[in-house]
Amino acid sequence: MIATSKFRHPLLLLALVTTAGFALRIVGIDRWPLWGDEGLTLLVSQWSFAHLFFVPVDPTPGLYYALHKAFLGPTVGTAGARSISLVCGTLLIPAAYWLAKEARVPALLGAALVALSFPLIDYSQEARAYALLVLLVTCSAAFFIRWTRSLQQGQLLLSLLFGLLALYTHLSSMFWLLPMCAAALWYGRTKAILPLLLFVILAVPEARRLLSYHGIFSWLAGATPMEAADTISRALLPFRPAGALAGAAALVISWRLWVHRMELTAWARSNPGAAFALITLAGCPLLIWSFGLGGRAIFMTRTILIGVPGFILLLALLLHFEQRLARFAVIALYAGSLLFTGTTRQKDDWREIAERVSSDPVLMCQLWQAPAMRHALQRDNRILLSSDRGLIELWGGPWAQSYFEIISLKSRLPEAVSRGAAADLDAYPVWPVRSGQIEQMAARPVTLRQAAAYCDSVRIKDREPRYIAE
Repeated sequence: MIATSKFRHPLLLLALVTTAGFALRIVGIDRWPLWGDEGLTLLVSQWSFAHLFFVPVDPTPGLYYALHKAFLGPTVGTAGARSISLVCGTLLIPAAYWLAKEARVPALLGAALVALSFPLIDYSQEARAYALLVLLVTCSAAFFIRWTRSLQQGQLLLSLLFGLLALYTHLSSMFWLLPMCAAALWYGRTKAILPLLLFVILAVPEARRLLSYHGIFSWLAGATPMEAADTISRALLPFRPAGALAGAAALVISWRLWVHRMELTAWARSNPGAAFALITLAGCPLLIWSFGLGGRAIFMTRTILIGVPGFILLLALLLHFEQRLARFAVIALYAGSLLFTGTTRQKDDWREIAERVSSDPVLMCQLWQAPAMRHALQRDNRILLSSDRGLIELWGGPWAQSYFEIISLKSRLPEAVSRGAAADLDAYPVWPVRSGQIEQMAARPVTLRQAAAYCDSVRIKDREPRYIAE
């Protein structure tokens, strides 16, 4: 009876931590309307499963879109569209607990810090693939650590299975998968060859799809060392510090690592697989930034998110060698920081723009922003799109299905272009909409001719690569 009570006690605490983490992730889930990338999810997820997994219709692989297609559909509301990420972000808490147990790291402490991590909460409230990605990579790492102790082939196969699912979720998973596969070959020698060969064969379709996609992350400029340091510190630390504050936090952590170097070294020698996995995960942000120095820049908060659980569990390990008061203090810092940062970053508030345009016609300057704008509109406004082919008119309903058909069916696009070309350029009023930022919104409507000229004038500037941290 006593043994049963002891067994249930940490699981009860884990349930409480998971419930609190769920509450933090759902409380502000519809505070902001869908922003541009989330609006695109409603369109891309309408492709067939074959297109999503084998055709380069989008730089993001097909798994998340397939889940959205199967369970949500294109007409879902704001909170509903984010529900897959909500579920995945909540499941990450027990997954991190399990990873910590496998790594012989304080598990409840690690789970609590994951539950309180701002970026992990934030991206659990977004209709994109990142929360799913982090969950899959975390599970892959847990099975990898278990395999390094037992060398049972089934554990390696499970690690590679979750890794494969992560690969079909986002390309940043490669920064975990490539080191993991190399380590598996080193640990398992000949026993790992067949599982790794199977993994490579199953990964070929996604590799071919990705290589055939043109312009991946072409809109993103590389981060400078200072920008990268600020982005990493804001993703990992409470209160999202940058600059001097981030430097001070790094010095404190480095000092405590030096103080406990003997204990940490002993842990690493006793748990080499765990040390490799957690250090690799925590090092992913630097690996992703370094990749951009010689290749395509993909470094952003969302693409380095897989490194957050690794850092948090290493922090939990470090705190294991500190006084108990220090552990509670760090938990208090993470919890208190949410009062300062909130639980989600500010997104484009398309509702303000929708209120300003009321029921008037709209000309969207950027095609990819149109779904988010249309999702926020409460009225059946006439919507025109500015494109390299001239004006395109979006019509029909439901609007998400109609928009998808216009861009995907050869039979509808010519008609959309024809309707746009026939539009009266002297029609008034028309609102040109450049982005979801209200400060870029015109104070009053103009004629369609003037709106089209405005969109043409900003098109090149809006396409210039620039670094975006979030």
